[in-house]
Amino acid sequence: MRAGARRVSNLSEEQRNKKRENDRIAQQNIRRRNKELIEKLQQEVEFLRKLDRVDLVKRLMRRNKDLEEEVLMLRKTLFLHTGRPYPASGTPFPCFETIQPEKKKTNSALRDRF
Repeated sequence: MRAGARRVSNLSEEQRNKKRENDRIAQQNIRRRNKELIEKLQQEVEFLRKLDRVDLVKRLMRRNKDLEEEVLMLRKTLFLHTGRPYPASGTPFPCFETIQPEKKKTNSALRDRF
């Protein structure tokens, strides 16, 4: 092959048009493949994010169960040492039971002060 034989300037008008058409089709195919790849990767990222959230929830639930079992064991140990059962979950601590909420002062009580 001679040097420069593949140059566009050496092509006939018909060959240049054919080359432009081939180049245009090739570019369209590249853009389409790139778009498909991007969409596939976006779907994969979304799937992995969901999978990670599911894994996180499972780990948190497992940790919560472990902590609940530990609390139960500690309550049993406390009962063995003190002889008193510890309040069940959700009940207020004994020290909080004696604290009464502050009553609202009424307008008449404020008037009596002045």
